[in-house]
Amino acid sequence: MGKFKIGIKFDIKLLNTLTNNINSGVEILRSKHHLSLHPIHLNDFNKSIRDILSGGIAKYNKNLSGILLGYQNIKLPVDIGFINYDSCYIHIDLEADFFVFKPEIGKEMQGVVNRKNQLYPQLMLELAV
Repeated sequence: MGKFKIGIKFDIKLLNTLTNNINSGVEILRSKHHLSLHPIHLNDFNKSIRDILSGGIAKYNKNLSGILLGYQNIKLPVDIGFINYDSCYIHIDLEADFFVFKPEIGKEMQGVVNRKNQLYPQLMLELAV
């Protein structure tokens, strides 16, 4: 059996709309990101960068202080990478616009209760505008 790659992808148009809604908790941040690429990633450089960044979607990102929802406008500020003498990985820095879910304490958001147990309710936030 082959491996299935499960990925989550949010529509960029929706994410751009959500950044304009003050109560959505979604922000767009221009930020630098460091990647370590294995030489096999050089076969299809653009796809490899997108795959690596997409692997972080719907996960908390410490550098962005929120949950990564998507990205756009990827740029390489420098067109060279660096290799350490004891490793085959190529280190590059890139800049991109990252869509980050960063809700604030006390902010009111609209949602639907999915489940409830004795400790807390589980909510599905309705981020659509």
